[in-house]
Amino acid sequence: MSVVQKVNSAARLNAVPAAQGGPLQKLSLTGKMNDTTLKAIRHFQQQQFGWQDGVVDPNKVTITRLRSLVQGGGLVGGGGGNVNTGGSIDVERVLTAAKNATREGVVLFKVTVTIQGTIMAVTATGGKVTAGASFEGSLKNAMKAAGAPDSFSGNFASAAFGAWKAYWDNYTIPGLPWYPTFAAIPSTFAPPTPNVPTPIAAGVSGALSGMQSGVLAANIRSRVYTSGIASERFALRRRLG
Repeated sequence: MSVVQKVNSAARLNAVPAAQGGPLQKLSLTGKMNDTTLKAIRHFQQQQFGWQDGVVDPNKVTITRLRSLVQGGGLVGGGGGNVNTGGSIDVERVLTAAKNATREGVVLFKVTVTIQGTIMAVTATGGKVTAGASFEGSLKNAMKAAGAPDSFSGNFASAAFGAWKAYWDNYTIPGLPWYPTFAAIPSTFAPPTPNVPTPIAAGVSGALSGMQSGVLAANIRSRVYTSGIASERFALRRRLG
């Protein structure tokens, strides 16, 4: 499996209740297959199928079952029909699911993202963020599994991930001394070299305002209100300010 597939599989396992074969302790989303992850896969397979081989192949039985559970087919209450289609929902539960899914999505984004830009001597400047994995779909599915209607979940996820994506689409490096060792290399080319660790805030994004809590909350409210569910409107107004 690719790094993305491994992280996705671990995230899905984390979303499965222990009674249905989920891990007793949350798996770390590093994209690496270690003993803890392998044991969790085997435990899930034993609980679900009565057998185990520790293998999660694309489009095979294990990943198919994981997808069906995480997408709302059996996560809540142990049965189908657990996705709310109207009326009132437990907003606290849905927002908790949204927060957890966003945290996992950010981890997935971090292990898949790259920045391409220009290096002049020891300085990096400009740049474009590429290859960061989207977590809009997993955020929507987590909210649906927690009982939120489809349109409500989709609008919320679209607004939240949209702000995140816009921030990184407009993110650049403002001339930072990332490669001091290059000063000792006289040629045009240098061997692969890690940059100096730098806080994200050292970069610049023209879409920073969209990530500020008040602006993001207002954007989410305006999007989810189109779901037409009065009780959710009232609850979100109280929770998001």
